[in-house]
This record gives sequence, structure tokens and C-alpha cells, in this order.
Amino acid sequence: MGIILQVNNITKKYGGLIAVNDLSFHMEEGEIVGLIGPNGAGKTTVFGCISGFSPPEAGSIKFFDHDITRLSPYRIAQIGIARTFQIVKPLRHMSVLDNISVGAMALNSNVNLAKKKALKLAQFGGLINKADMPAELLTLSDKKRLEILRCLAMNPKLLLLDETMAGLNPIERQEALYFIKSIKASMNVTILMIEHIMDIVMPISNRVVVLEYGTKIAEGSPNEISKDQTVIKAYLGESYHAAN
Repeated sequence: MGIILQVNNITKKYGGLIAVNDLSFHMEEGEIVGLIGPNGAGKTTVFGCISGFSPPEAGSIKFFDHDITRLSPYRIAQIGIARTFQIVKPLRHMSVLDNISVGAMALNSNVNLAKKKALKLAQFGGLINKADMPAELLTLSDKKRLEILRCLAMNPKLLLLDETMAGLNPIERQEALYFIKSIKASMNVTILMIEHIMDIVMPISNRVVVLEYGTKIAEGSPNEISKDQTVIKAYLGESYHAAN
């Protein structure tokens, strides 16, 4: 396994605000890496930099051997990086199956092939019985799952998951966790995930990167991060530390 993603000293500004400050980290193929930190720490901005929606002003991003720092979101998606968003935005009036097909057609304009792939993914994701349902009628949990399936239809090598557990009840969280584990087990996909629910992100992650005010304050295994005094003070809190 080699390095799939290399983020090198990226900085992203919005006016006078530094949203991401000189950030560096890498990912190995097959890893799940958690990206955590307080609200406003710059986590989603990092996703924007990687996926091409908000290119950094400084630094570089490499995907395998390709410099993707200035590529368009469409081109980055084509070469193997797909992302979800904090607020799910399905194509509301289209069916579940057609929503997934849209992802597949980013790589191949053949409608029949796209629908065949979409059917397989709907089965894999547990939405086959809702394949003909308009996406707007799905529960929040199913909408989040649909967004992931639409990403998977693009055959990504790197999947960026932005708070896929937010708004879910404990049972739905466990189902979502099992779904992510099944993606890791059955598909050749590396995952970078933003998550606030530590009981989810810590057990599933190989490594964790912690941001505060756009700056990386720690990186390491979940066990190392849970004991890091800087992280405890900035984000986790003593109650989490005591319980773990």
C-alpha cells in the first residue's frame, strides 16, 4: 500500500480569516482517517480544498502522483475523489435509482450501464426496496446513505464523508457505522471522515487528525489522540478522557 493523498502546507483564507493554516497530512491506501475538531476548526474547508471546490492559496495537494491543487471539482471527481456534504442535497424529485445513476454517469454516459450499476449499489446500500421512490420522501438516514451511494457510483478511490452521522439517532448511527465498515470491507476505497461523534470516529479510524482554528494540533492513533492533553483541552474534554 502506498500514499494515496498528500496534503502539503495548504493555507486557505476567506478575506482576512485564515480558515486552514499551513496544514500537512497524508493518507495511506485503505485507511480510514478521522478529521476532528471544534465547530469552525476548518474541517469542511479542508474537504473543499481537496475536492476542488475551494482551492488553497498556498501549498499543494497530491492524489497518488497527480498534483490536483488547481483542478476543477469535476476533474477531481473523474480521477477518483468523491465527497458528501454536511447538508444532504439529493435530486429531490428524481427517484433513488436515478439519483445513484447520476453519479455513475459522471464517468460513463451510457444510461443502461449507469442504471445497472445503480441497481447493484441500491442493493448493497439497502435501498433497493425504495429504488423507485422520489428521493425527497426518504428519511434523513436514507438520504445520507443515498448520497454515499451516489459517490460510490463514481468508483472513487478516496471517499470524503462530511458528518454522515449528524442528526441520526443511536440506532441509525450504528446502522451507518456498519454501512461504512461494509464499504471498507468490500470496496477498494480509502476514507477521510469528518465526525463529531467520538464513539463513532474513534473505533473506526486508523488515524485521527485534529484541527483547531485551522491549524493541526495533533495527529496519531485514536488511542494516542484520546490521551493527548492538547486535544482534551481544545476539544474532547475531561469527561471523554475519563470515560476512555
